[in-house]
Amino acid sequence: MAVKKIDNYNIHQNPSTNTNKFDVENYLNKNWEKTQEVVNNNADELTLAQNKLKEQDTSITSIKEDITNIKTEQKEQNTNIEKIQKECEELKEENEKLRNDIDNTIPPVEGEGEVVTLKRTAEARFKEIEISGNEYQETQEEGKNKIPTTSDSWIQGYTAPGTGEFIANDKNGIEVKNFIEVEQNETYHIKLNNPSTYSLRSIVTFDKDRKHVGRIISNPPVWLATDLSFTIPENIKYLKVGLVNSGGNEPLTPEIIPDIQIQLEKDTATDHEEYKPKMPSIEYPSEIKAVGDNGSVNIKVNNGNIAKIDETNWELTKDNTIKNRGKNEGVKLITPINLKKGQTINSYIKVITKPTTSTSFTFFVDDVVNNTPNFSNFQNQNNYNLNQVYKRTYTAIEDCTVLYRMYGNANSETFEFQFWANIDEELKEYVPYQEQNYPVTVQEPMFEGDYFDLERKK
Repeated sequence: MAVKKIDNYNIHQNPSTNTNKFDVENYLNKNWEKTQEVVNNNADELTLAQNKLKEQDTSITSIKEDITNIKTEQKEQNTNIEKIQKECEELKEENEKLRNDIDNTIPPVEGEGEVVTLKRTAEARFKEIEISGNEYQETQEEGKNKIPTTSDSWIQGYTAPGTGEFIANDKNGIEVKNFIEVEQNETYHIKLNNPSTYSLRSIVTFDKDRKHVGRIISNPPVWLATDLSFTIPENIKYLKVGLVNSGGNEPLTPEIIPDIQIQLEKDTATDHEEYKPKMPSIEYPSEIKAVGDNGSVNIKVNNGNIAKIDETNWELTKDNTIKNRGKNEGVKLITPINLKKGQTINSYIKVITKPTTSTSFTFFVDDVVNNTPNFSNFQNQNNYNLNQVYKRTYTAIEDCTVLYRMYGNANSETFEFQFWANIDEELKEYVPYQEQNYPVTVQEPMFEGDYFDLERKK
């Protein structure tokens, strides 16, 4: 339905002049029917609208009640939150008080270094970690041989002794790239230990500013010599040595340098030695490496056992023992461990079941056997009792890498044991290897005197 209007009443227009006859009763009845229909229809529409308004009023009242209830609940929640926050603050204060009491009654366990072992800390927490900076520069003392012995240290061509001009790309001549520093008035000996058809072309001299002076004059002469002593003149600080192919038809290239075993040394000739330059120096700079060079510092935390078993060759059982996978000669027992000079590694073994043939764990330092820390022939009842702990130690005399390998067990028998190791401190009972890494991002390399605050991340 919809609201209606009364249209087209029966009307007698202009009665004063209109003489047409019409049915008055019929006119009135028709008009009344139209009026009644419209009035009834609109009354129904009005009633319907009023009912809808009443329903909306009821909904609005309900919504207002809901809002009131929500506000009440929100107020209660805010009150609860404030109460919880207050309780948290009180707990925080109480916790801090307990921490201070603990700090005042239990002495802290401290340590420093690249590898730190803290005793009695299995259930402890870190109170403070400070990462200090450090830098390292590779150094090397100069060897007795003053002239480079690798191909990349020589170039094609030579320096003309009379003018100091470099003649590039001469196919029959090569020259050492860098200046060779010498001492004036000292005697030197140069020798090609395996000359073949190669010999000296010239020894050109330079002053302390590396300006060309002349050449070495000796008796016998430098030209075509392979074994020669000479004295450094006054005011000479540097040399350049050139070689020539004096008897062959093949072009002379730097690739022959390792084969001819050239050596320049003070005083008289001795056995050949590979060239070892002084580092750092102008010709051989050495990069300074610092903590955090790669943008991060890695903190490793483990439970004391540093022996990570090589699981390609060994099986870790649910009973915390180790079983071999039937592989034998030379297989790694553990992944390599880096030691600093002076550090002591303690290694332990407990044999659970034994093989019947000769079996040993051999200790290696930088891939060289060191027999002292070996666990040898542990199949022998006289050497090793079952379920008894045996210990070996090794103290590094310089920075090195160590590991154990298995040898023997010719029948590829499966046997069972426990193995663990740690640095410097005792670890008499076996604990499984566990390690976690915590990479810490740093903004720049950290040199000596710098430190990184883990709490503030800067």
